[in-house]
Amino acid sequence: MRWMSGYERLRRSADFDRIRNEGRLLKGSLMLIRIAPGLEGITRVGCIVSKKNGNSVKRNRIKRMFRAAARASELPGSCDIVLIPRSRMASAETKSTEVAEELARLLA
Repeated sequence: MRWMSGYERLRRSADFDRIRNEGRLLKGSLMLIRIAPGLEGITRVGCIVSKKNGNSVKRNRIKRMFRAAARASELPGSCDIVLIPRSRMASAETKSTEVAEELARLLA
């Protein structure tokens, strides 16, 4: 099952470790983005949402906002991207459109 049309999901911890060690860090007010060259020729996206971000309802809301933002954005080709929320993103006032705008701004 595909996570997003044309994009794959990062699943293995070895991939997350490689991106953390080799990738660039982009900092925004809502999120941190780690981006590294892809190994498989496709764009893969993953997210890391820890328990510091709240209970399971808040964490799943953050993941849904990340997925919606990744679908709406023009992602660069053949790269691996890890999205990490900042504490401000867990607030109820954060809208998915704000997350999509910041993702597009950071990746531009």
